[in-house]
Amino acid sequence: MKIKISNCNNIDNAEINIIPNKINIEYGMNGTGKSTMATAIINFDNSEELLKLKPFGKEVIPSINSDEIVKPVLFKSYFVNN
Repeated sequence: MKIKISNCNNIDNAEINIIPNKINIEYGMNGTGKSTMATAIINFDNSEELLKLKPFGKEVIPSINSDEIVKPVLFKSYFVNN
């Protein structure tokens, strides 16, 4: 399934593919938007929480579009390290 993310924190536009019933892992350097993508997907149906991802200093509205609702599991480094 394709998920399109726009105007969320440092992400202007992104399109990711998620394969159902598989582990989907996103790798990248710190600050590239991995947690932002997961947060946007988690809040797919919560416009109030999605608005918290509005980029600083821009008059745009964060959005996420997908043909299905996905609830990802997000492991941050402090959780994994402990």
